[in-house]
Amino acid sequence: MLETLMPTLMPRLDMQTVLLVSTVVDAAAIAVLAWLVRRAGRVRDAARAAQRDALETLRRDLTTLVADAEERAHALEESLGRRERSLGALLIRLERAERRNEPAQPRPAATAAAAGGGLPELARRLGLRGKRGGETAAPEALDPAEARLLRDLEVGLGRGTR
Repeated sequence: MLETLMPTLMPRLDMQTVLLVSTVVDAAAIAVLAWLVRRAGRVRDAARAAQRDALETLRRDLTTLVADAEERAHALEESLGRRERSLGALLIRLERAERRNEPAQPRPAATAAAAGGGLPELARRLGLRGKRGGETAAPEALDPAEARLLRDLEVGLGRGTR
């Protein structure tokens, strides 16, 4: 039976028919590949657009955060400057008040501290340094907060409290 089918099939599958079918299959494959490439390009472009939008949003957020941080730092700097000036004024007032009280009766602890070096000795014992950081600070070279601490300690020691 195979012999009878073979002669009838052969005349139908001539070389031109095979080339035509092969060309149609190749054209269909090329069309499918072109569609896949275009689709991949559209997906890639959509992903890039989403990434650009996300990046732009992040840039705006970062700019806002940096501006807020700079604004807060500036406000903090101003606040610290005002506090430093007010502490300086308080120190001046405290020194004037101490000068007015000195001619009266000297305190025993104050005279002992003055004989032993006073504030510089106390600063040396506490390990406080001057603004240069090398030597033990003299009262005028101390940070205003350190000078106030030393005066408070000296006053506390003069009253017999710790």
